[in-house]
Amino acid sequence: MSLFESNIIIILILLSYLIGHIISFLSSITIERYSIWVLGYPSNYLLDIQDENELGVFKIKKNKWIRRYIRGFNILILLPLVFIDTIIGRLFGINKLVAKNISCLQLKEGIKEKIKLFVSDNFSFDEVKEEDWFRLIYHFSSEKSPTHFSKMQNYVALFGFTRTTTFIFNICFWITLVLGFTNHINRYNMVALLILFTSLTYLMYICFNKFYRKYSLEALMAFTVINCEPFCISDKTENKSDKLILP
Repeated sequence: MSLFESNIIIILILLSYLIGHIISFLSSITIERYSIWVLGYPSNYLLDIQDENELGVFKIKKNKWIRRYIRGFNILILLPLVFIDTIIGRLFGINKLVAKNISCLQLKEGIKEKIKLFVSDNFSFDEVKEEDWFRLIYHFSSEKSPTHFSKMQNYVALFGFTRTTTFIFNICFWITLVLGFTNHINRYNMVALLILFTSLTYLMYICFNKFYRKYSLEALMAFTVINCEPFCISDKTENKSDKLILP
C-alpha cells in the first residue's frame, strides 16, 4: 500500500467519524426533541408526574412565534415519522404503551420521596429547572453505583444508535422521493421504498424510546437502591420535603 493510499484511508476514516457526529447531533435536535414534545421526558412519565396538557409539538411557553417556526421546520423534516406516529402512536394508543409509567405504586412514590429529600437537602428546588433534577440523580447514581453506571452507559449507546438510525431512515425517505420524481427509479420501486423507509423509521423510533426509557429507569432504580440515609435524617430535610413538588 502506497503512502497516498494510506493517507486516503486515514482521511476517509476521519470524515466518517466527523459525519457520524454530525448525524448524531442532527438526530438529537430532531428525533429526540420530537419525542420529548410528544411523550415528555422518560423520567417524568415513569414517575407519572408528566402534565398531559403540556405535551404537544406546538405547546410552547416562551418565545412562542420563534419556536413555532423552528418546530414547524422540524416537523417538515420528520414528516414520514410524524405521519405514521400520528396514525399508529396516537390514534391506536401505542404511545401510551411506549411511555408507560412504573406500575408499582409504592415503588413509584418511594422514588419520588427520595428525590425530594435528596434535592431539598442539597439544592434550592426553585433554582432547579424541570429537566435538571434527573441530571442531579443521574450523576449521583453514576458516582455511587458503578455497577448500574455500566448498564446506563449501554442504554445510552443503544438509544443513541437507534436515534441516529431513525434519522438516517427518515432522510432515506426524502432521497427516495427525490429520485422517484426525477425519474431515476420507477414509481413502483419508489412506492415500495417509501413504505419500507417509513416503516423502518417508525420501528427504530419505537426502539429509541424503549432504550431511552430503560436508561432513565435504570438511573432511577440505581438512585433508589443507594443508601440515601444522609439525606433523610435531618429535621430540616423532613420539614422541606413536604413542601416540594416534583415538576
